[in-house]
Amino acid sequence: MASIEENCTWSLVDLPHGRRAIGLKWVYKVKRDENGAVVKYKADFVGDVDA
Repeated sequence: MASIEENCTWSLVDLPHGRRAIGLKWVYKVKRDENGAVVKYKADFVGDVDA
């Protein structure tokens, strides 16, 4: 979250009247090789359409 704010990826604004905020969530993935060893960790911050 700190890097998102430091890189000015978004700005906080007031929600327009009559609108709902979307939910946000973290999605984590672990990439493994053919032997099951961890190759890479990945995390994405995504909008939750079910919110």
